[in-house]
Amino acid sequence: MEYIRSIEHKEVVHRCFRCGYCKFPRDYVDFNCPSYKVFGWDTYAPGGRMWLIRAWLKGEIETSDRFAEILYSCSACGNCQEHCPFPRFSNALLDVFEEVKAELVNDGKIPPPVRDYFKAISVNGNPYKLPREERGKWAQGIGLERYSGQEFLLYAGCVASYDEVGQKMARSVAKVLLSGGLSMGILAEEESCDGAEVKVLGETELFKELARENI
Repeated sequence: MEYIRSIEHKEVVHRCFRCGYCKFPRDYVDFNCPSYKVFGWDTYAPGGRMWLIRAWLKGEIETSDRFAEILYSCSACGNCQEHCPFPRFSNALLDVFEEVKAELVNDGKIPPPVRDYFKAISVNGNPYKLPREERGKWAQGIGLERYSGQEFLLYAGCVASYDEVGQKMARSVAKVLLSGGLSMGILAEEESCDGAEVKVLGETELFKELARENI
């Protein structure tokens, strides 16, 4: 199977022996892997996922809804990379998970909430399913204009554009920058999702489309 693109990543999958350090915080008092903390089964820990992927690559288990559910329970927080005691391959852990998710996307084996998330981004340019026309409203009344050749462009993102708390944070940041005399503008309704989560969830083609659109 050629699902894992990099030879280095294939070696990572086969070298993980589930020591368990990836589940803990620095003080080892409690579990820090979010999905393991919620579900309590080693299958949902990074090491458990690595063993599942290993079996999947060897053809011992098939691509299934259950396999996808376990892979997509990972929040990509990076705790496993932070605490893996083997620095030679720890930085590749999230890349391995992302590549497997990309194959699940190609096979159409993704959980319904993930599918709906991709659709919302594709149709609306944001996960909130809100109109693009509302994207620049957060900046009204603070003197921040639409980009028309200013020296800098302020990219707000989906949370800052639509979430109430995020909007307050964005306005505060913009006010500070404007008070310092910075020449900047925003894309307003022409801005789209940055695609960071889309990429992490394995939808590489949608991520590329979003990148091109924003560029």
